[in-house]
Amino acid sequence: MKGINMTKTLETKATKTSKLSQLKQTDGMLEEEPRTLAQFFGETIQGKYNTTKESEYLTYLGNLNKTDLQRHAIKCGLTPKDDRNRLIQSLVREFKRVVASYKPLPVLKNNKPISPEIAKILAVGR
Repeated sequence: MKGINMTKTLETKATKTSKLSQLKQTDGMLEEEPRTLAQFFGETIQGKYNTTKESEYLTYLGNLNKTDLQRHAIKCGLTPKDDRNRLIQSLVREFKRVVASYKPLPVLKNNKPISPEIAKILAVGR
């Protein structure tokens, strides 16, 4: 019995090292800059709307009855309206606003070296 357990532990260690060798090290930098505090903490649009495509969202809203639309509006942070068409318009407008806020800002990388004059000015505050 002891011999079998030893081979299992040896096999387990061998598979762990092979998995470790496949891992890649990252620098810990975000690829995209978050635009809101919720995005910074990892919230995605998938949690609220389940899609990022307007056509899919309109189909989803079309399948809901008035009560479900009002419940969805409350979930999205809107005041539910009694008129179904106005409620759908408000939901779509809010959806577009939220989708636009999740688009990442372009990250500009400046590879140009700093001139000695600028470096001297920046060093004054140290």
